[in-house]
Order: sequence, then structure tokens, then C-alpha cells
Amino acid sequence: LCSVKKFRGETDWHFLSAFGHDFDNTDPNSRWRTWVLPVLYVGRDINGKGYFSVFPLGGTLHEFLGRDKIQFFLFPLFAHSSVNDTETWDFLWPFISRTKGGGVSRFKMFPLYGRSSSDNGTVKQFILWPLWTSASYRSDKVSGNGWVLFPLLGHCNMSNQKSWMVLPPFFRYGKSANETLLHCPWPFFQYRSGEVNRLYLWPLWGKKKDEEIKSWFALWPVVSSEHITRASETVDRFRILPIFYHESKESRPVEKDGEITETETKARSWTFWPLVSYRQEGAERQLRFPELWPLRRAPAVERNLAPLWTIFSRTVSGENKDMEILWGLFRKQKSGDKYSHVSLFPLFSASRSNEKENEGKKFSLLCGLIGYEREGLRRRIRLLYFLKIPFGKKSETE
Repeated sequence: LCSVKKFRGETDWHFLSAFGHDFDNTDPNSRWRTWVLPVLYVGRDINGKGYFSVFPLGGTLHEFLGRDKIQFFLFPLFAHSSVNDTETWDFLWPFISRTKGGGVSRFKMFPLYGRSSSDNGTVKQFILWPLWTSASYRSDKVSGNGWVLFPLLGHCNMSNQKSWMVLPPFFRYGKSANETLLHCPWPFFQYRSGEVNRLYLWPLWGKKKDEEIKSWFALWPVVSSEHITRASETVDRFRILPIFYHESKESRPVEKDGEITETETKARSWTFWPLVSYRQEGAERQLRFPELWPLRRAPAVERNLAPLWTIFSRTVSGENKDMEILWGLFRKQKSGDKYSHVSLFPLFSASRSNEKENEGKKFSLLCGLIGYEREGLRRRIRLLYFLKIPFGKKSETE
């Protein structure tokens, strides 16, 4: 219903559909805004200018929807907006608009006609959109033109590439100095060679390779595989949806002190849905049953949902081991030779510590109805939860 948050001198608040933000609590003339969506907008912008509007009657908004300033009257009848030096006038938005400034000039009477030009030599226009669209480019890097008569034909004749389209996007052929492209028809047959190599017989089989990623699929999206090469590591993934998922990360060999380091497994995980999953990250390993999430692990699922359906889990991190069954009804923990614990709720629990500062044993039945404790030379028996009976030798401090 409502919230208030203060952080580093700023305050955010909301109540139902009302939102407010004060950008500096210590300055009474600071930038602020209060919006009651979708009706009322009032505030002060970064330049200290105030604004006020009631939607859709009229008014002025600052710093809204990526615009520096918006003025409107009986929206969508009329609106005027600006970004830096570019201004736009809209009449019966989004059908009629005019834009100028900032090196661009645009006019649109949608869907009948539209034209856009810029100082860099680019001109784009449409007639009866989407039936006819065209563009021309004039610059030092690239020049040429292209057009599409939808849905029949399209052609691109540029200084760096040429292509034809028939019934776009289904049939296309394109060629440049470094690349050849063929769709016949898309998406069922796709061929591309050059910086990216791709051959798809979709959905039966396909493969793709570029500078960093090699991938293939079969019976899309059932079976797929990826091999990703990064600066410091390689990542391999394999999926058989929805029953199996595997991922591994390995460090890449690097030269250090004149020697080449060996590859090392940084992380590995697999899921056999919905039965079991395994995860390894560094020295930590975990086995879990069942696994009802069919995709790769997500932090939100791990925090909120996974504990609800996990019947068995075993986690190992170095010398630390933790096994849990039936949401903690049975639990077994061990930390090397220093500490061990086993419990079957609510029947019994037992623990042992071999650390010098905290050496001892504990045992209890029925959550403490009967128990035994030893800490150093001190021993005692617990009865009926609250009676503690000491016996044995006392420590030197006693």
C-alpha cells in the first residue's frame, strides 16, 4: 500500500498510485517530483523550474519519458516536447507530427506518408505504411539506398553490401565483402558465412559459430549445446528440455611467471528434472532431491521456492559437510575433526566438539526431556527440560 525509503540524502515514497521523490532532503530548493498516476504531475526540475499538469486536460511536464519538457492540451489533441535542441509537435498523437532541430527534420501523417532526414545524409520515408518504405545513405563510411514493397519485394544496394528479398522476411539473399546470407525460406533454411557461420535446417538441426560462441541444436528447442570462449574462462552448456541440463566453467590456460597454468574447473552443475540436481562452485558441492525447477538455477528460486520442495540435500564445502532430510527432521553436520552433530527431530540430537576452547559433548532425547552435557571437566544431566543436575569433577576455575 505504501512505503518510504531514505538513502544518501534522497527520499522515495509511494501511497497507492501516488509517487514522490525528493533528490536532496537538506535543500528546500532541491529537485523534487510528485505524481498521482495517471492524473496529476507536479514538481521542480534539475534547473529549479517548476511544472504542473493535469492529464489529459493540459499542463507542462519536465524530465518525463526521456523528454526534457512536454506541454500538452487535451491530449492526444496537441502535445509539444523537446530533447536538447530537438522539438516535436504532435497533433492527434500518434498520427500527425513534426520534428526539427538537432540535425534532424521529420514529418509524419501516419499511415499515409512520412519522411525523415538528418544532416549526415540519411533520408527515410514511407508511403501507406507498411506497403512502401525506403532509405538512402550518403556518408564517408557507407552510401547507397534500399526499399521494401511489403509484402512482395525488397532490395538493398549499398556500397558495402547488396541484398534482395522476396516475400520478406521469408526469402532473402545478401552478399558483402566478408559475408554471404541466404534465407530460403526463413526460418526453416538459414545459411550465413563470414564472421558468423550459420546453417539451420529448422527445427530439425542447426549449428552456428562466431568468434566467441559455438552452438548447435536438434529438434529445436529440445536438444541444444553451447561452447562459449571468454578471455578468462570457457563455458559449456548442454540441454535436453525439460529433463536434463548441464553447465561447466573452466579457467583458460594463461602464462604466469614464464609457465602456462593448467585449466581448472571453476563451476559445474547438472539437473535431471524433476529428480535430482548437483552443483559445484569452487570447493563447495551440493546434491539435492528432488529438483522441480527445470531451468538453470535462479537466485530468487533458490531463496524462496527450493527450500519448500527439497526433501534431501547434501552440501560439502572443504571439511564442512551438511546433510538434511525432510526439511530438517534428520540432519547430520561435520566440520573436519572439530565438530559433529546429528539429530532426528523430535526424538534425539547429539553433538560433539573437539576444539580446545569449546571441547565437549551434548545429547538429548525428545528435545531436552532427558539430556547429557559435558564441557571440559563439567558434566550435568538435564531432566524434564529445566532440571540441570551437575556431577563429576569441577574445573580448576570452579
